[in-house]
Amino acid sequence: MLPKFAIFTLTDRYERTGAKPEARLYEAERLTDMQSVLAALADLETEHEIEREQTAQRPRSDAMKQQRLTDLDDRHRARRETCQEQWERLNSGYQPALRSG
Repeated sequence: MLPKFAIFTLTDRYERTGAKPEARLYEAERLTDMQSVLAALADLETEHEIEREQTAQRPRSDAMKQQRLTDLDDRHRARRETCQEQWERLNSGYQPALRSG
């Protein structure tokens, strides 16, 4: 299971519309917290993929492998939800200052 990422360039939208881009300004502490949550999430994703690959390569029966993968996925989902909750707390009701750039 590979993580899904959306790739986009922010300047494309502004080039099409002719509008000036707006930079979002966050408090330094909030930015640090956001970076920490994103780093934790990246670590979780990497760890999960490594564990899945290791499980797939181990000499076990298919049933045992499948059970282990299911357990890994369940644990990963629970840990990921914790990161998601932290992210939502950081962003709930918060309106960053906008600055024309």
